[in-house]
Amino acid sequence: MRVLLSLFLLVFVGITYGQDSLKNDSISIDIYILIGQSNMAGRGEFKEGDLHEIDNVLLFNNQNEFEVASNPLNQYSSIRKSIDMQKMGPGYSFAKTLHGKLPKKKIGLVVNARGGSSIKEWEYGSEYFSEVVKRARRAAQYGEVKGILWHQGESDQNDAKSYSKKFRRMVKHIRKSLRLKKTPVFIGEIGKWRDSSKDINKVFQHLASKNKDIYLISASGLTHKGDNTHFSRESQIELGKRYANKVYNTLYE
Repeated sequence: MRVLLSLFLLVFVGITYGQDSLKNDSISIDIYILIGQSNMAGRGEFKEGDLHEIDNVLLFNNQNEFEVASNPLNQYSSIRKSIDMQKMGPGYSFAKTLHGKLPKKKIGLVVNARGGSSIKEWEYGSEYFSEVVKRARRAAQYGEVKGILWHQGESDQNDAKSYSKKFRRMVKHIRKSLRLKKTPVFIGEIGKWRDSSKDINKVFQHLASKNKDIYLISASGLTHKGDNTHFSRESQIELGKRYANKVYNTLYE
């Protein structure tokens, strides 16, 4: 009986210490918020090996804790569509590439995207805005929010003129709500295979050129998966690498 009690105490203490050590060590987690619509949620098809855990990359789950990250990264989004729609997005290669450049860093992801969403649905006071702020606040208890990765715009190609104002207002209030001041935002261009993408991409280019805390991620040369809308698996991986390189050059060099 004494032996069993001793074993129980050792296990209990070990579990408690493990949880506490994660919290104590969590200040080293560099956290990134990944938001937008379907290309951020991920629609690229998976291949063998894509579902393996990602070493030293953490994903904020629906229990308000970080766990070892694995695809689909949008699985814990509080606003996502059905789980079977969540596939390869840019977050996968973003995190792997950034960690490869920063092997001593822990990279934490808060992925909260929603396919088909418009910029209006992300405005201050909306459900999507409120959800990402709520999750990001909880995640920030474990580390520091270093940046926001945004990929959205396909739903607003016919209303590009009003996009900039709505976007800047959203960013302003995310920063204010999270007390992030001038945390950088990295905007990914939407696919260039359609003429209708030009106007919204021009808005992104203008935002990046006129705002020193907004950075553009090019979609040049990337291709769709056959549906004329979503990046292919290979293009998602390349897009994620571009996000990572821009983040690294901006924040760590």
